Amino acid sequence: MFSAFLALSYSCSKTDDNIVYVDSFPEEKTVVAKDAKWLQPYNYHGMLMVDSLLVISNVKGPHPAFQVYNANSLSLVKEGGTFGRGPEEFLSAASLTGQFFKDKKTSERFFYAYSTGRKVFYTVSLDKLLQGRPFVVKKNKLSKQLWNQSFLLKVGHSLIGNSPGTKGKTFCYDLDNTEKIDKWDYYPEIDNISQFSDQQRYSLNQKSWAFNPRKQLLAGATGTYFNRLIYCTPEGKRVKVVSLPQKEIKLTKHNYDNFPDYAGIIIASGNNIYRVY
Repeated sequence: MFSAFLALSYSCSKTDDNIVYVDSFPEEKTVVAKDAKWLQPYNYHGMLMVDSLLVISNVKGPHPAFQVYNANSLSLVKEGGTFGRGPEEFLSAASLTGQFFKDKKTSERFFYAYSTGRKVFYTVSLDKLLQGRPFVVKKNKLSKQLWNQSFLLKVGHSLIGNSPGTKGKTFCYDLDNTEKIDKWDYYPEIDNISQFSDQQRYSLNQKSWAFNPRKQLLAGATGTYFNRLIYCTPEGKRVKVVSLPQKEIKLTKHNYDNFPDYAGIIIASGNNIYRVY
């Protein structure tokens, strides 16, 4: 699979009505992916790098729910978690938020996962998983008001994400009060939004999220129809919209010919945002 990772800056841009138009990317790289034969041939649902360790969440099956690989030695370090209906089992694949943190006193490492089937948000200890001990250290209930929740991100004690049940709009709710849901809509400057198809409207609001704790800013990438970033505060106040250059990138290998021109995924590292096409 071929992807281009693009580092964003605003040196080549113009501004109009609170929208920043980026004409070109100052840095652009093409990555040619190769088969990772050192990984077990399971169906992967999500991946997360923590230091030199690659955490993988697997699709439901007879195999473990999680695997941890050493990315330096290209070897399997540990597996853990089972699928099933038991109280400590995973009903379906656990989605990863892409976040991890370390306890300042003990240096224990944690990451977040969630199950829309069980409607549970998990705090997982990576170190306990590596030790073969019970590794889910905390469970929070997801809101029952939303039938589907995707691209979840934990900011403070709140969850931010998207749901088709809200016609693609972004939602936010406190983990201690999952019944009170705020819904955000960011595109008042689009006058003809009512003429969009449901799929286009869903693409406009459905976002892959990144969060910068130091700047207290969220960035969300729209889907395949609209090549934009939206910046907002954790309270949902829109800061600005960034319109990105159109990229004519086609995937022509392995029957990917029908993929969209851009996929709408972003990855954050430090102060940089990387857009995956």
